[in-house]
Amino acid sequence: MSVPGDTGYLAGGLLGVIETDAILQLDKVAVTRKLVSVKSAPRADTISWIMYNDSDHVINADDVVNTATGTITPTSKLQSVKKTATLAMHSVGTDLYDEAKLSNADDPESSIGIILGNAAAAKIDRMLNANFDNFSNAIGSTLTTGLTVDVLFNALSLIENYELLDEVSGVFDRRMLWGAYGLIKDLVTSNQFGGSPPAQGQALVSGWAGKIAGINLYNSNQLAAVDTATSSQKGGIFTRNAIGWGFAGNEIVVEKQRESKYIRDAYTVHGFWGTTEIHDGAGVEVLSRVVA
Repeated sequence: MSVPGDTGYLAGGLLGVIETDAILQLDKVAVTRKLVSVKSAPRADTISWIMYNDSDHVINADDVVNTATGTITPTSKLQSVKKTATLAMHSVGTDLYDEAKLSNADDPESSIGIILGNAAAAKIDRMLNANFDNFSNAIGSTLTTGLTVDVLFNALSLIENYELLDEVSGVFDRRMLWGAYGLIKDLVTSNQFGGSPPAQGQALVSGWAGKIAGINLYNSNQLAAVDTATSSQKGGIFTRNAIGWGFAGNEIVVEKQRESKYIRDAYTVHGFWGTTEIHDGAGVEVLSRVVA
């Protein structure tokens, strides 16, 4: 968290504004935001998703029966469930003094949009990643087990109808991907795959593999630690309909106000946002030890 300081602090390039920069930075930096279901409305205090066949009454193969001629077809109850995100205002502000602009060889204003957009993107991802705690299914261990290829395959077995969906995504802390207990180390050092599959060679050369076990891999620094005492971390594997992100109006708004009394410009970025778990069976929380 930043703290106010003197002219030298302000002149360090932390302040400036271009709304376009903020929006582009939000789109660039936000990781989980791109992987979930997004809905918006011009004006709203809640955003809802309707889920069918995802409750106590599910129509499936058991409801399809042999029907004799002249008999009435039995009916089954179809139930819908509304999942709702309650929206709330989120904002951050900062001030740019004229003295900072005039004493800086650089252009502080050219950086403000990027910095505020980055902060908003980080907050959005943090809110979305918190939904991993809501998944009923969890896999892995916070004590001894790191993130392995086997964990990815096991997670797929817990996601309902994943084979019918376009994409499965995994969002993990960087230490779950790299390091002593990381997925990339398991991929590179394991001999269980029979020879050297392309993903193994790619990870060995570049330190990265974009897709393993049918799961697109992403790195986020907005994941909460499970327990600092056990050096454990959490991530999530999910499909797009597992989590919802909603907002009213523009997703982010950057505003500038001149405060001549203080010889400064005040900048704020704000958005009216909310998130919710939509389909519990479409996501799995992943736990992993990250430090030896």
